[in-house]
Amino acid sequence: MVDGSCTYCLVKSCESGSTNGSECTIKFKRALIILRNGYHSYDFNVNILLELTNYIESDLNNLIKFYFGHTIIGLIENVRLEKSLPLLDSNESIMDIALKCGYNDADVFSKAMKRRLSHSPMYYRKLFKQTNDKENLLKKLIDELWNNNMRKLF
Repeated sequence: MVDGSCTYCLVKSCESGSTNGSECTIKFKRALIILRNGYHSYDFNVNILLELTNYIESDLNNLIKFYFGHTIIGLIENVRLEKSLPLLDSNESIMDIALKCGYNDADVFSKAMKRRLSHSPMYYRKLFKQTNDKENLLKKLIDELWNNNMRKLF
């Protein structure tokens, strides 16, 4: 989680001074903070991130691939999906959750979740309703999201 509660987050890693043996640049931290703060807007994309950070796409992509094992687009998608998971344990509509997490269409949100976690948002909503240990389920889903698609930092 980019808010500092997940061990897979480079923002947390940079802020804590732990960069897994590499020097973390201020510019890269700024890019990740911009991502953390902008993910919820469906207008937020790679071009906006590059413009706000003055990175060349290949340079930022190389850094993200080094730290996360994925592309910029993959990182944005994972952050959005991670932010959506706790919202599935609510009475909000899937469309409202999609909008809050940077998707302008519930179908696009559902396809992204199926691609990254194998099931639809409705499936995970039912899981949340059926379990007594919601915190453990959420942690398991977040771990699965990052482990399936991104290289662990630690």
